[in-house]
Amino acid sequence: MSSDAKPLNISALLKPINSLEISARAIGALHNYNLQYVAHALTYNRAELLRIPNFGRKCLNEFKEAMRSLGIPYEDDSPLPAEIRDHKTKADLEKALHKILPDTALDLPLLDDGIARLLPEEIKSGLTPEFLAVVVQEINQDPEIKSLFAQLNSCVQEKARQTVFSKLGLDKLS
Repeated sequence: MSSDAKPLNISALLKPINSLEISARAIGALHNYNLQYVAHALTYNRAELLRIPNFGRKCLNEFKEAMRSLGIPYEDDSPLPAEIRDHKTKADLEKALHKILPDTALDLPLLDDGIARLLPEEIKSGLTPEFLAVVVQEINQDPEIKSLFAQLNSCVQEKARQTVFSKLGLDKLS
């Protein structure tokens, strides 16, 4: 990945291959090669992908278009190191991606969701995507604030999970 390229979006890298808008043939070829997530496929360069059985130029073009739609630059080189292939579970893969992509931008939907839970309704209704983009940019410029926001978002998600479990009566099972 070149130094002037946009940071890779971790949530896009964690998308399952079968959720991409590509042909069943392309999905099947990638799955048969044990590529479960977008990040796995991005450890292969163009020539390596074309050596996968049943994954020809048409499949490659579909894959490149799917990457473009996710905002992931993919041409001839693989943007991710080969050691990513060793991480098979989504959790392990996510940890590995955060280690090799420490400056990855927060996802706008994650930020939007986190803010939406924390702000009163009358304020939420006034937030525009442009404003949220400025907030994301500001957060990404300060690693300490970025870390604090990620922790805050994690706490909000945990509280929401506890509330759902409580309403379903599942909290009494433990």
